[in-house]
Amino acid sequence: MKNKIQLLAGLIIMTIMLSGCSMFNSVIPEMTDDERNMVVEYAAQSLLKYDKKHGDKVTDKPNDHYIVVEEPVPEETEIVQTEENSEEVPENQEETVIQDVTDVSDNTTTEESIVSAYSTIGEAVHIPDSYKIELAGMDIDTAYPKSTDAFFVINATKGTKLLIMSFELTNISDTDSVFDMSDKDIRFRVRIDGNQHNMLTTLLTNDLSYYKDTVAAGESKNLVLIAEIKNEDLENMNKVELVVKDKDETSIFDVR
Repeated sequence: MKNKIQLLAGLIIMTIMLSGCSMFNSVIPEMTDDERNMVVEYAAQSLLKYDKKHGDKVTDKPNDHYIVVEEPVPEETEIVQTEENSEEVPENQEETVIQDVTDVSDNTTTEESIVSAYSTIGEAVHIPDSYKIELAGMDIDTAYPKSTDAFFVINATKGTKLLIMSFELTNISDTDSVFDMSDKDIRFRVRIDGNQHNMLTTLLTNDLSYYKDTVAAGESKNLVLIAEIKNEDLENMNKVELVVKDKDETSIFDVR
């Protein structure tokens, strides 16, 4: 059909060109063979454009008039199984954990395992060489001191008693000097059958913890440390120990 239309269009144009009408000679210019072929092709395309049988057919159009667009291929998501997820939990894992827990050793130091840093109380409290201090005894009472004219008296609260440790401090030199415990960072405790109790901080003038006074040459002073203990802790009491702690140094002395 296309060839027939092209042939018809060519015949019409040639007929016009060969006619001797002056009006057409003034309108249509002279053309070369290539130009005439182009006109024929244009005329044929124009006729095909309005031909219902050919206007919408893709096969009538040259292939080079189209750009082929490739549809994007969807990427396949690759599921990678990590080594962590792929590992199987061993059947004996629970037993292994339990075994690891039981293998952990307890490094907590018990009071019984403490080795005394010093062999004498004097060394433990770092007194000068001109002094000597010794444990003089222990007493249990409801009040201290018993003197009625004492400036300061400690009374045990209900359900407790006072454990009183007495010490004898002696100036063994030939010179009077000041004995001072107030500038020392020393803590005292009493341990009864393995249970420790803090010593009381008192206003007693003879409290060893903070004692400061002039001691004449050869003179002895009676000093005390007092703890308030529950009555049940004092029942069937067996072993009593004095614990002296100076920073990282701990010393233990038998009292009873």
